[in-house]
Amino acid sequence: MTNILNKISAIRVTPAQFFGFWAILFALVFTLSSCDDDLDVQQSYPFTVEVMPYADKIANGDTVELRMTIVPEGTTPIPSTQSATSSMRGKAR
Repeated sequence: MTNILNKISAIRVTPAQFFGFWAILFALVFTLSSCDDDLDVQQSYPFTVEVMPYADKIANGDTVELRMTIVPEGTTPIPSTQSATSSMRGKAR
C-alpha cells in the first residue's frame, strides 16, 4: 500500500495537464448530465378551419377558388395562416 502511495506522490502534473483534466472532466459530466428523455414539444395544437362561403351551384368543370383560414384556439406559438387553392382544369368564364 505504501508503495502505491509513493508512486502517486511521485507523479508530477503540470498546470496545463491539471486544468486540462478538470476541463475534460467538467465537459464530460456536463454533456452526460444535460441529456434527458423528456421532450417538452407539444405536437398538436387546438385549431379550427374556417372556409369562406362560395356559390352553391358549381357545375362540373368550373374553376373555383377555395379559401380557408386556420384559426388557433387560445394562445399558441403558431400564427394564423391562410391557404388558397384553385384548379386550372376547368374553363374560365
